[in-house]
Amino acid sequence: KIVLGLRLIAVEDEGNRRDVETLLEQARIVRDRIGLRKLARALGSDHSTVSQVLKGVRSLSPRLREKIERFLDR
Repeated sequence: KIVLGLRLIAVEDEGNRRDVETLLEQARIVRDRIGLRKLARALGSDHSTVSQVLKGVRSLSPRLREKIERFLDR
């Protein structure tokens, strides 16, 4: 039972990773179109944090993920 549970978690993590990569790719497209500082301002976040997340230097926090999702859903 534990092994099956761990497999389910691994599958969910892989799906989540793909969702995050898709989200970040969409954010990169917007950044290229409107600029980093304007994107960060629209997200209510610091431009250096947004830059680091989009480059993969920093991990995406749940709060920033939510902000990006809301911004892209407009």
